[in-house]
Amino acid sequence: MELTFLASAVLATVIAVLCLDWIVGRFRHAAAGGEPIHIRPGIPLIGHLLGILRSGPEYFSRIDAKHPSAGIFSLPLLPFSKFKFYVITDRALITPVHRAARTISFTPFIKQANKGFARLGPESLAVHDDPSFSHDFKSISAQGMAPGTADLDGLNLVTAQEELRVVDELASRSQDGPVSLDLTAWVQHVISQSATRGLYGPENPYKDPEHEKGFWAFHSGLQEILINLFPGILAAKAVKGQAENGRRYEEYLFRGGHKTASRAIRERTSFFERHGFSQRENAWMNVGGDIAILSNFVPTAFWTVFNIISRDDLLGSIREEVSKAVTRDEIEGTCTLDLSILRTGCPLLLSAFQETQRLHTVHAMIREVVRDTTITSTEEEGKSYLLKQGNYVQVASMPTLRTPQIWGGRPMEFDPCRFIKLKKDPEAAGVKPADLPPAAFPVWGMAPHLCPARFYASTGCLTLAALVVLRLDVEPADTDRRWKKPKADMKFVSIERPVEEVPVRVSLREGWNDGLWRVVVGAPGTPSPRRRRPDHALRRHQRRRHLRANVTVPASAISSDTFNQGFSAFEIDSGSLCTQLGGCPPSAKLITTNITCDLSDSLGVLGGCGALGNTGHLIEIDSTNGFVNFKGPLDDNLRCVQCTVDTPSSGGLVGGPDGGS
Repeated sequence: MELTFLASAVLATVIAVLCLDWIVGRFRHAAAGGEPIHIRPGIPLIGHLLGILRSGPEYFSRIDAKHPSAGIFSLPLLPFSKFKFYVITDRALITPVHRAARTISFTPFIKQANKGFARLGPESLAVHDDPSFSHDFKSISAQGMAPGTADLDGLNLVTAQEELRVVDELASRSQDGPVSLDLTAWVQHVISQSATRGLYGPENPYKDPEHEKGFWAFHSGLQEILINLFPGILAAKAVKGQAENGRRYEEYLFRGGHKTASRAIRERTSFFERHGFSQRENAWMNVGGDIAILSNFVPTAFWTVFNIISRDDLLGSIREEVSKAVTRDEIEGTCTLDLSILRTGCPLLLSAFQETQRLHTVHAMIREVVRDTTITSTEEEGKSYLLKQGNYVQVASMPTLRTPQIWGGRPMEFDPCRFIKLKKDPEAAGVKPADLPPAAFPVWGMAPHLCPARFYASTGCLTLAALVVLRLDVEPADTDRRWKKPKADMKFVSIERPVEEVPVRVSLREGWNDGLWRVVVGAPGTPSPRRRRPDHALRRHQRRRHLRANVTVPASAISSDTFNQGFSAFEIDSGSLCTQLGGCPPSAKLITTNITCDLSDSLGVLGGCGALGNTGHLIEIDSTNGFVNFKGPLDDNLRCVQCTVDTPSSGGLVGGPDGGS
């Protein structure tokens, strides 16, 4: 009798939940009115929330696989709440989100992150509501790591020297025979030390092993801390690591360690001081700042190294290629690795790195709809969707980075030559950057919030890979000597993070560990491509070492955010641009939707025309100096000889004669 009653009660509860889910679903569907298609959860009422918490961005890919024609869909997270996630999986809808950066904004998440990770007080949090705060902070972050500058060269050099130091230590340990280690933990340690040494300077808190340990403990509970989901209970280890690292950063500032740090850290510290942050808050901003430095740098470096050393043919080819970046001095007994040659003269290494990013990036870029906004597909006329205020937009990168429509018939396979035409078979998959459609390679985020450290991290990954393949023989430690891909976590990361040990045996490569090793950012006595004097035919396009492009503004609006992987910069003649736009008001901003640049390539690596772009990027027009600054994805050896800028047919200028912006 009691069992019958219990079964009846359970059945009644299930029926009630299903009915409630149906009613809520009908209510939401009726309220949609132009919004993206509503997807009901598999588990009634809270299924989507559980799926996101459990699987991260991979959950969006599973939904997309079930609804491949949707392109964008709504996921309700809580019962009896209008709040939802709009998930975009169609590449043609990414650029419209870029353009709507003012109404589909990342800024609210900066405030939320700083509240949770840096434990800011009410006054410092209120500063985030000033639009200039986010803009200025983004600007100083980018300036400290801008391509083609002494600041970035200095960062790259110190970081590479620290990577070399750790590799030297391993080489020394391997002199008496193979050394066994966990590759996952070793790469994590190398990048944790080298990246922070470059940024925080000689007083780097990461020299204390407890600080490095504290960060990764903190990192393990980021999700619970950010959403304030009982972090003291569910993520006690993370909260402890956060507090201990915060204390060490307080000591770092008190000692004046930031005064000998990189420009990025010095200016960031000064910026927060000017905005009234207390010294404790200023110190704790570094706790959250380390997430931006390490959480994606480390796994990107790991997968780059792993994908190369686990493929014998690729390993041999890259060893031959990067050996050209090494200069041997038999008299002094030194080997010098030139970072500029790694960036500009090793196309296979670069392609393997980019293919690693393509296959391991899981980022779902998040934005908040701060005002009702309609976005329209760039490829299907009339295909528009209403995104309502207060909801979140997640731009899922995985569908775009894995689709056969862009990457060919085998998009899930690792093809190290995919980004260059090195294969003899004309039918083989291979994509030049210029061939990519708009928004096809969103591995560094989404404009106007592209990762400011992308040039820095790229060089660090390429350098570590080069040092490992040149100096070390690495093989699996398992008895069967077979490489096994480690399991990875996709939650709260932009690139999947390995969470399994990879046991390996490391030995020295014969002939590559004699004498002293060192690294330089450019070959001594040889001007790097960035400093090379221009050809006579290009001089009329230059002024103060920057290029002036002939600018045209066609009526069509072809969007592009194609290839943001390079290391150079160029400028556009705003006088010519403004003339064709019918004049520019003072301090106006231009939203570019496509920049196509004819490229002159001294190395023949890329060649032809390259479609470049920071789609939707706000580019300041300063009528006093006559230039528009645009940091484009150009490698050091490339020169822009002519540009075309496409703007929306409706205008493209933000602001007017009244100075509004």
